[in-house]
Amino acid sequence: SIEDKYSLKENKNKSWFYSYSFIILMRCFMTIFYPVFYFSYYILKRKPQEPGSFEDKLNTSLVKRLRNIGEYNNTAPTEKTSDDQVIEIYELVCSSFRKASGERNEHIPPDNLNTIAMKFFKVYEEFGEDFMQEHLEYELKKY
Repeated sequence: SIEDKYSLKENKNKSWFYSYSFIILMRCFMTIFYPVFYFSYYILKRKPQEPGSFEDKLNTSLVKRLRNIGEYNNTAPTEKTSDDQVIEIYELVCSSFRKASGERNEHIPPDNLNTIAMKFFKVYEEFGEDFMQEHLEYELKKY
């Protein structure tokens, strides 16, 4: 009860505006925002997009990042390689080298794996898939 008396004494001269400012601000915001939502949803018939899977988002960001690196360095992957092929090659190379390093009780840093994958993109675009597979087996034996 002593604390209640103290809090009442402290807040005695406070204005009602400070107590209800958040509520007033939210009502103003919703008064402005609701017509925009209504117009977009009902008149323009824009429906919310369904969320994609987490793996799809990761794959698209991976492809975008790899293509930006390739463009910056003037190397593969270029537009000759489709997005699905980029993901497939990247997963194949990285998983193969991770497996080989696991057998030797070693750890390959992610930056090195990315560099290796970029090399295999270049091999894929220049020589084709068969040669890339043979070269991957050779590199794994050499490792």
